[in-house]
Amino acid sequence: MDVFAVGRDGVPRVAWWHGEWNDWQPLGTYAFAPRTPITALSRDSDWMDIFAVGTDGVVRVAWWHGNWNDWQPIYSQKFQPGTVVAAQSRNDDQMDLFAVGADGRVYSNWWHGEWHEWFPVGTHVF
Repeated sequence: MDVFAVGRDGVPRVAWWHGEWNDWQPLGTYAFAPRTPITALSRDSDWMDIFAVGTDGVVRVAWWHGNWNDWQPIYSQKFQPGTVVAAQSRNDDQMDLFAVGADGRVYSNWWHGEWHEWFPVGTHVF
């Protein structure tokens, strides 16, 4: 079991349980705004993806598959820093992301071997 948090210093960290809690460790080289929400998704017992909106408004992903891979941008769609990214996995080879844009519309992206461009889901404004 893993838990993630961005501290007051902007550094994302992970703590994990494996028979006992392991203390917080820095996660990657990207610094986020303090207390940025991190969304975690486990696609199977050996693969985990985490998502957060960077200070530049771009959604970033880091993933664990034996070791952590550093934060990477998911295309250039901009969101307000602090926006929550919702994630779901329909199977171990597909992920879908959702976030509300500054214009109030819900946007989505998906991964199936590679990330695709963000697109609006309908026309309703939230």
